[in-house]
Amino acid sequence: MSALADRLDQTDQYPWSQADDLSASKRVGAMELLVVESEVRPDAVLVHASGEIDSSTAGDLRSQLEFALQKAESQASRLLIVDLEGVTYFGSAGLNAILDCHKQGLRAGTSVRLVAVNDLVVRPIEVTNQIGRASCRERV
Repeated sequence: MSALADRLDQTDQYPWSQADDLSASKRVGAMELLVVESEVRPDAVLVHASGEIDSSTAGDLRSQLEFALQKAESQASRLLIVDLEGVTYFGSAGLNAILDCHKQGLRAGTSVRLVAVNDLVVRPIEVTNQIGRASCRERV
């Protein structure tokens, strides 16, 4: 066995093995990768996401978006606002979660509006040409 394999066996401290699913957040060690919070208001359902959205955290975002979309469908306003201002990394898995939510909203007759100013979030969404500019706003 190599020295590296011995060290890995002794420490067994892989960062990805320490990830705990905390329902609305994903942690690695003491670092929080993604926090997703939902808020039901009389005029809309709000989802606030902050942190990194990548393949390891997009599932949490997707689950929260699906739940929020169901809540929004039961309201008279039929409006879901997704606040991505606190997102620091936006990978393709996050983009797919947002696009899928938008498509599900269209099919259900629920408006999905995005709040994003950061180019690392806005640019990939614009490039897909799937969500109109009117659906992407600057502030909640």
